[in-house]
Amino acid sequence: MTAGPSRGGTEYRAAMSEQPPTPKPPGAGIDWLIGRVLDAASDVVARTIPAFIETEQRRQRSCVLMIDGGDPIALAFYEHSLRAGMVGPPQLKPYVITTLYVPFEPLMANAAGYYATDDHVESPLGADDARAVVLTLGTLTVLRLGPDAAARHASFSYRGRRPDVILLAVAAWRNDRPGGFLLKAVFATRAQGERFSARYKEQIVPILASRPSREVVEEELARFTPTYGGRDVRARTYALVGWLEIAKMVPEDDFNGLEITYGCEIDLEGAAELARELGGPKDDLS
Repeated sequence: MTAGPSRGGTEYRAAMSEQPPTPKPPGAGIDWLIGRVLDAASDVVARTIPAFIETEQRRQRSCVLMIDGGDPIALAFYEHSLRAGMVGPPQLKPYVITTLYVPFEPLMANAAGYYATDDHVESPLGADDARAVVLTLGTLTVLRLGPDAAARHASFSYRGRRPDVILLAVAAWRNDRPGGFLLKAVFATRAQGERFSARYKEQIVPILASRPSREVVEEELARFTPTYGGRDVRARTYALVGWLEIAKMVPEDDFNGLEITYGCEIDLEGAAELARELGGPKDDLS
């Protein structure tokens, strides 16, 4: 079993590199993932940016905000900004780029709670530059645009402060045979997922150190009876199944292994519905 998206959830780990972002020098092409958002909104921006920058005060104080409606972190930040007083439509269309003109400094001050912008330094604008902020794939990027709406410079792409949460954890051992089992834990809050992760790590460390044989692990798993009591026992059960997978002692099929699905915090809102779909209660396994 491999980690992947749940129903209604989004796996963002694949989209967000663990490598530090690379700043783009003036005149350089911007990252295509950011550029695709600018391209999608280019007609709207190109038509309106001349009027936007003709007033020096507006050019200095405001920015073009482009929001990818398919980005849960961007949507959560947008809702927060509306509550903080930003003017915009009450809801954004999914998978549509929405373009707004908003005050730059208040936007960045609010963004500091959602994105890791601590090291961002905003230099003075060039004579005919306009600022733009792009929210996509769990990142925030500050651009400088020319009068034709072409990008002249891009900042780092700042990642979300807490981009990943655990949505679902599944442990399966011989669940296609009598005596096997399939455990599912659906997390309703970030704290539940973090407690589960901590308990799992506490249990897996001594198992990794002792390197038990497949026979020893499967003997313990065979004695396990899935219940919703004895949470430490279940955390250890996840760890035992995890060890079998790490040690390549389980077949690569849908009936064995450990699967942990990650997504964005906004996806947790569907946890109760997901639990009902799976036919089991929510539980944090902590």
